[in-house]
Order: sequence, then structure tokens, then C-alpha cells
Amino acid sequence: ASDVYKRQIHSLPNADSVLRKKLHSELNENGPKKLFDQLVKLNPTKAREISPIDNQRLIRAIEIELSQYNQDKDSAISGIRNEFNIIQIGIFPNQRAELHERIEKRQPSLANDKLINELDELIIKNNLEKTHPILKAVNYKLAFMVLNGSLKESEMLEKSTFGTRQLAKRQITWMRSWQDLNFFDLHEQDAASEFIKKSLKL
Repeated sequence: ASDVYKRQIHSLPNADSVLRKKLHSELNENGPKKLFDQLVKLNPTKAREISPIDNQRLIRAIEIELSQYNQDKDSAISGIRNEFNIIQIGIFPNQRAELHERIEKRQPSLANDKLINELDELIIKNNLEKTHPILKAVNYKLAFMVLNGSLKESEMLEKSTFGTRQLAKRQITWMRSWQDLNFFDLHEQDAASEFIKKSLKL
């Protein structure tokens, strides 16, 4: 029986130190309930085998589930790559000043009293809790702060513009780390089209 147990232990995925650190951070910040709810979504059967307050087993179970998910995802992507010729393209402004200018022009149409009214109706009609994922979006988060009195409406646009700039920066950093992604500037649509045609041999 001990040999079987050892084989089971060795077959488990290795701990991802970054993921484990993140899970411990979530545990310290929000307590075990949110982690347990996450495990329920990942594997409800496994969740029934673990106490919601057994922090060590809870974190390890989530690590295993996410590791298996990533393995399945990588396997699926590998299968797709073997069957198809995948062309990956990323398009964004090379000049950060232009990106900021576009954001500043767009934000007034997004972060305004209409958004506040829209969110107010959503909260009333759907009984949204303050932990709902929609409230993590930059503009909805700020509109919610206006509704609960923690932010002045006159400050919302400025904070929305700043938050969107930060989000765009993170998105571009993420795109630049994307393997086999071909980058084009916003003004290089013709070049992007030609690249696609050549890749497809049209």
C-alpha cells in the first residue's frame, strides 16, 4: 500500500511556485472561502473531499486542477498546430503617445453618467454583489465607487483614463510575450493583409 501511495504522490504535478504564491496571497487577503469556491468550480467532486478550512490541502488541490487544465490546453493547442497553419497577428500603436491620445478621445463616451445609470439598473435588476466579476472592469469599478460614495463623479473620467492606460500597457506587454505573434502598427493594415496573403499563399 505504501508503494501505491508513493507512486500516486510522484504522479502529481509539481508545484508552481508563482501559482502557489498567488494562491497564498489570495488566502491571506480573502480567506479560504473564495479559494474553496474556486475549487468547487474546478472540481466539485474533489471539493467535497476537502474541508473548506484545510488551507494546505485546498491550495494543493487547486494547483493540481489548474496544472491539469494547462496540460489539456497545451495538448489541444499542439493538436491544432499540427493540423492547421496558424497565423497570429497583433495590431497596436507603436507610438505610446498615439495610444494615449486615442484613449483620451474615447473615454468621455464610456465613463459618464450613462454608465453610472446603467450600472445602477444592473445592480437593482440582478442584485449584483460587490464581488461580482463585472465590477473588476475599469469603468464599471469606478462607476460602482461613485454609486457607493467613495469616488466623486467629477473624478471618474480622469481615473478611467489613467486606469485604461495602465490596462492597455499590460495588454501590450502580454501580447509582446506571445510566442509566434507577428506585430503590426495600426497604420500597417496593408502590410498585415499582404503578410496574411503570403502566409496563405493566395
